Amino acid sequence: MTAGSARFQLLIRQDCELCLELKAMLAADPRVIAAGLLTVDIATNPALLERFTYRVPVLFAGERELVYGRVERDELATALAGELAES
Repeated sequence: MTAGSARFQLLIRQDCELCLELKAMLAADPRVIAAGLLTVDIATNPALLERFTYRVPVLFAGERELVYGRVERDELATALAGELAES
């Protein structure tokens, strides 16, 4: 998983309500925006589509998977705090 200068990568599907929810939570966090967030629709990449068809949304920091599926705000906050503390 490569993302250029973006620290976080969010894999989504356009027709996924959970994806929209997680994307909105991430977009509301200025630390995530400052660190860089790349959103990737898995439908645009056959390899990602095959691997993650039933496993979205997925949030990565580099190669490390942070959270996936239904994510509560406190779970996301914990994952982001751990990741952002390492910077």
